[in-house]
Amino acid sequence: MANRTLLALAIFLFYPLAASSQESRAPQSVAIRAGKLIDVEAGRALTNQTILILDREITAVGENIPVPAGATIIDVYPGDGDWTRL
Repeated sequence: MANRTLLALAIFLFYPLAASSQESRAPQSVAIRAGKLIDVEAGRALTNQTILILDREITAVGENIPVPAGATIIDVYPGDGDWTRL
């Protein structure tokens, strides 16, 4: 499924963020809000998608995913052009 491909890419890009501290710590949450997420297997673009990463594990992908309080939120929208923050 294309979502798995996108999830693997998100893990690769955001693993250093989630793994930056080796000490005992509270679980970290990251929510990536994508204006468009491409499903290459279905050949379509999904809009308003969120990828939720909780303590180095992708736990949810989809529309209207609840984001935990205190989560780091990364907004990525088509035409944004600033991929350096990823």
